[in-house]
Amino acid sequence: PALLHFQSPNPHIDFAGSPFSPVSEDREWAGGNSPRIAGVSAFGVGGTNAHVILREPPPVAPTTESARPVLLTLSAKTEASLDLAAKRLADHLEAHRPSLSDAAFTLATARREFLLRRSIAAGDLDQAITKLRAADSPVTASGERKKIAFLFPGQGSQYGGMTREAYDTEPVFRAAMDECANLLSGLIREDIRSILYPAAGQEESALTRLDQTSITQPCIFAVEYSLAQLFISWGIHPSLLIGHSIGEYVAAVLAGTFTLRDALHLLSRRAALMQELPGGSMLAIRAGAGEITLPDGIDLAAVNSPKLCTVSGDSQAILEFQRSLEASGIASRVLKTSHAFHSAAMEPITGVFRDEASRVHASAPAIPWISTCTSGFIDGSVV
Repeated sequence: PALLHFQSPNPHIDFAGSPFSPVSEDREWAGGNSPRIAGVSAFGVGGTNAHVILREPPPVAPTTESARPVLLTLSAKTEASLDLAAKRLADHLEAHRPSLSDAAFTLATARREFLLRRSIAAGDLDQAITKLRAADSPVTASGERKKIAFLFPGQGSQYGGMTREAYDTEPVFRAAMDECANLLSGLIREDIRSILYPAAGQEESALTRLDQTSITQPCIFAVEYSLAQLFISWGIHPSLLIGHSIGEYVAAVLAGTFTLRDALHLLSRRAALMQELPGGSMLAIRAGAGEITLPDGIDLAAVNSPKLCTVSGDSQAILEFQRSLEASGIASRVLKTSHAFHSAAMEPITGVFRDEASRVHASAPAIPWISTCTSGFIDGSVV
């Protein structure tokens, strides 16, 4: 812009012999290969001398539109204000056609939260506009942020191609998975991504490898950890953590007890030791632990609820026990595991694994974490 009130330069200043000149009219300032930088000075008759250097901001990276519907959130102090905010947002989306993902992000992170709230999920701008203009009753928030628990399952929850879509479409999930895969590559001599997300024609061999304990456990950990990071990136933060078996390692990392690197090292070693043991099976039973009588060779592995437990043992013994349960009208299901985990069958490796675990640094958890072994909270004295 031109200098205010400028008419002619001071004759004692040799502008002609310098690269500078007074700006007497508005000029087009075209950008080049380097950022544009400008100095703004203020000189007052009373001796004021202020100078500010301005630099143009870096270019804004283009937004990648979400492949899934996004959530638009609104809040206000009164219902009338909430209706007006919805109308104004619909008008803005219609007039300016901005990125829907950008609009959702701004509404979620850069607006105050009031007690009266409304939210819509929309896959595109037109759907968002239609929903915003539709009458909808507001929801009154309690004023207190809800507490959320993250629960992480153990082995037997895996299946071929799990989380492929998340890896392909969610940058945060993909970054977390890549970090786990890179750390694991030197520990298990495998790229877990080729097992979780196999190329066309390789699905069957990948599934076979996925069911090998030495591979299964690191894969499940990586999936659960990456999903947790994705939820956290959406603003969903855990107030409480609990995990079963492998899932407990994920809880330990999120709680700050283990670093990601140490947890993967310990888990990989655990999985490799288990892989060397004789095979076995696990059976989920729809009955309480006190309602069944365990035969020799079968151990109680987990009490999941008053009406659900899991047992482990020799594969043939498990099948025979399942038949006896069915004859008694008790439903059960053999889990997708290769060994009799959480049973006496694991005893041969406990000494070696205890030594391995003793060399890993553990910190007191920053997020409350419940042990599925003791059912109590993990604290600094326990770790």
